[in-house]
Amino acid sequence: SCFACPPRREQDGAGRSVRNLSSAATEKRRIHLKLSACIVVYNGYDEALKAAQTVLRFTRRHPLTLYLVDNASPDGSGQKLEAALHSGLLAAGEGQQVVVRCRREKGAFGPGHNMVLPELDSDYHFILNPDIQLTADTLSDLADWMEQHPDVVMARPALVFPDGRLQQLPLRRCALRPMVYRQLPALRFWAKYNDAYLMKDKDRPTEIEFCTGSFSAVRTRTFRAVGGFDEKYFMYVEDADLTQKMRTQGKAYLVPQFTAIHAWHRAAHRSDQRDTNLLQSSENAVRRIYHQHAWRTQHDCARIGHGLFQYFALTAQCPA
Repeated sequence: SCFACPPRREQDGAGRSVRNLSSAATEKRRIHLKLSACIVVYNGYDEALKAAQTVLRFTRRHPLTLYLVDNASPDGSGQKLEAALHSGLLAAGEGQQVVVRCRREKGAFGPGHNMVLPELDSDYHFILNPDIQLTADTLSDLADWMEQHPDVVMARPALVFPDGRLQQLPLRRCALRPMVYRQLPALRFWAKYNDAYLMKDKDRPTEIEFCTGSFSAVRTRTFRAVGGFDEKYFMYVEDADLTQKMRTQGKAYLVPQFTAIHAWHRAAHRSDQRDTNLLQSSENAVRRIYHQHAWRTQHDCARIGHGLFQYFALTAQCPA
């Protein structure tokens, strides 16, 4: 089906039908970009449904394919999402499509998003958490902005709590001192490192080093070129790794004039905290990301040696 309305035509002096140039330009802008988005769900059907509904409700400027990937939820979230799709609770608008995929075995965050990678034919793809809600056409706004900035391959909007407070998420690569300070704010002499880590008070588009996995926009062709998420990362640093891979192809940006609500849950990551393998795999992930992206200054050896401590800081403060 055609997403955009037919262009208005006017009569010239000879009575012939002539396409209005302004309408033609608007038409071109409206149909030029194809969008896709993916939400990985683990339990929490109600929250995921609400996120999906706001994405469909507000994304109207460009065609959109929304993928919902259930991560083998034991509460039946995948089956509930399929039922919602068939019942009309997940009603796709004109130019929209909703696809539900159910994994048979629970896996990590990255593989859940990579599951749809072979299917993507969009210009821009959005990596979303199930605790995201839209109040405007933020997906189209970011895609249009990135289209106007061809050197940018990854971007994120400003994120706010449901009560409207701005979330201060890291914008630089993970570093030990700011993460320690965020756990132990009594260490005031390290506050300057935390301010640099957060890049506070940025009210205009700014190049960044870390793009949160809770809401990231990527150029689809670049996302495919770098192979999507590294599936060796189970949780918490996979978005930091993806950012560094994307930055080898272009720039990552915060675009704060566009916003979205982030409830700051971890629905896609929830698991049994008694699983001792999780602790070990997360510590290994932190060590690995420092090695893999060559953050090898004289201080990095100390950072790697404190991998376990960094794990606790990362789980509380670093990625989505």
